[in-house]
Amino acid sequence: MHSSDRTLRLAAIESLKYKTSLEALNRLKALNDKDSEGNYLETDKHVRQLARSAVVKIESRLQFYATIETIFFGLSLGAVLVLAAIGLAITFGVMGVINMAHGELMMLGAYTTYVMQQIMPDNLGLSLLFAVPAAFMVSGIVGIGIERGIIRFLYGRPLETLLATFGVIDFQKINFRTNKNDRGETGL
Repeated sequence: MHSSDRTLRLAAIESLKYKTSLEALNRLKALNDKDSEGNYLETDKHVRQLARSAVVKIESRLQFYATIETIFFGLSLGAVLVLAAIGLAITFGVMGVINMAHGELMMLGAYTTYVMQQIMPDNLGLSLLFAVPAAFMVSGIVGIGIERGIIRFLYGRPLETLLATFGVIDFQKINFRTNKNDRGETGL
């Protein structure tokens, strides 16, 4: 594109038109830049027009990919929310319990994964292999403890279970923040 030969510059623009990189987009946009006096840096009008059309094609492709990405992220998030809603509905329908501490159990699993990766910082692949089962086990054990120690006595009384699990949420958050601050880290 920096050649003095017009046909080489046109061929370069033609080949960049099919790229989807930001570097190619920025190089093509630079061909339509003006100097401080308002004159185009690229003097050839045909090269500028071809560069503009290539920019439009690249931007439309980037916009299409961004739309696909947004749809994918939206569907992924929607699937997670649907699973959480189904879990809450099943829990309430079967046990008559409104459990609001499910997010804390997920946080506990995520924190367990974090701790396992801190234990083995040089072996991230191996730490992940151990962290996932450990996260399930820790969350499961705490969940069983919550059910056996608190929720079991409140079956059929949704308001009391709601309040009790809010208490569990507060307890876990305070405990988590206190433990992080004891180590000199910032809390949530």
